[in-house]
Amino acid sequence: MKRRIFACLLVALLLVGCSDPVGRAETHKDLTLILPADFIELTGGDNADFLYGRHSLVFQGLAESKESLEEMTLQAYTDQVISANKKTATPKTSGAGYVFTYDATVDNAVYTYTVATYETQENFWILQFYCPKDTLAENQPEIDIILEGIQPK
Repeated sequence: MKRRIFACLLVALLLVGCSDPVGRAETHKDLTLILPADFIELTGGDNADFLYGRHSLVFQGLAESKESLEEMTLQAYTDQVISANKKTATPKTSGAGYVFTYDATVDNAVYTYTVATYETQENFWILQFYCPKDTLAENQPEIDIILEGIQPK
């Protein structure tokens, strides 16, 4: 009986295969992301190029063509994003991009926004995570893992 159970488990593992514990790769235009397996694609997103989420964390990305932003550096673009959104933030380097955070009140609830900017050959990307402020501690490890897995082309 034990052999039969072991054989069934072995066959099941072979059929399922080994999965990446982090999740799956998703490519949007010239940016590849590694997302947790439980993130689902959402609709809406204010003209976002992608929108994903789960329970208390939403992640969206927007590409802006560099064609109209000739000679702009990623640092200057990041400063422009902060200024255009009337935020006070100090961006920090993170891998190939910059990251900054801020809090905002929406419908009487306080949310924390983590924003990352990246540059690819053709686009500047604004990647934004948001969650209720009181859930940031539980969501921060996931945000950090996703940011580490971003692959601009």
